[in-house]
Amino acid sequence: MTAPATFDPADFRPALQTRLLVLQPTPFCNIDCSYCYLPARDDRSRMTVETVDAVAQRLLDDGLVGDELAVVWHAGEPLAVPPAFYEAAFAALAQRLGAHTRLQQCIQTNATLIDDAWCE
Repeated sequence: MTAPATFDPADFRPALQTRLLVLQPTPFCNIDCSYCYLPARDDRSRMTVETVDAVAQRLLDDGLVGDELAVVWHAGEPLAVPPAFYEAAFAALAQRLGAHTRLQQCIQTNATLIDDAWCE
């Protein structure tokens, strides 16, 4: 049996850079579209801010942070997680990655949960 190949970002030219990071804060969705590919859309578990921070640290550790990084909060219904989570998650990403890259936060949503709190 041969050893698995190792991955070293330094082996790539041009250098590998993560430009798009897709994070799923929850599998839960508040609607049940017949075409949806996600299983367990009734699962209300949530990503922790510690996980968000670990993802950011891994990008740094692996040397995959470039000049710009778009973070897309997607899958399930991201707005089912309260704004306070995103405030903490955005702060964790900014603290960990802000000196290394320009961050852009994006949320892909079905928009049914947008209210005054989200607009603020």
